[in-house]
Amino acid sequence: MRNYKPTMIFILLISIALSTFILNLSLKISIIDLLKENNDFKIIEKPQTFVGENVYNYLDGGADLYLKNNLLKITVADFSLKKLQFTIEVYEFKNPYDSFKIAKKITDNNLLKGKNLMFYKEEDELIVLKREKLIKIISYSTFPENLKERFLKFFNKL
Repeated sequence: MRNYKPTMIFILLISIALSTFILNLSLKISIIDLLKENNDFKIIEKPQTFVGENVYNYLDGGADLYLKNNLLKITVADFSLKKLQFTIEVYEFKNPYDSFKIAKKITDNNLLKGKNLMFYKEEDELIVLKREKLIKIISYSTFPENLKERFLKFFNKL
């Protein structure tokens, strides 16, 4: 009788490595790109990305705070959903700890814990913390609660 144990262990190790690679790849997919693919969201203006010293072109007064906490880049895009318009800002940090430090500062330590993320709600803004990403969704008008919940479900799945 043949011994299949080494072959089974090898296949198991390969499948674990492949699963880890796919998971890491999926975490690198742009949130803006995912929203563009969703038919409900219409992009109003082409996304802009700000990296390094270019961050000062987008954040007038607060760039120093973000850069000293290992901000890698900011991607910004304007979207609409039916008659509502909003801006989505995705701040990508070197690691989750840096994004958490900034989130605590900008929310006065009022983050709420969701299933797979942390968030903060205001009347016209939703801030979502997901691993090394801090996502701000800013409404140009009243931000309906059901839309905030829809965004939270969307980001929870990532």
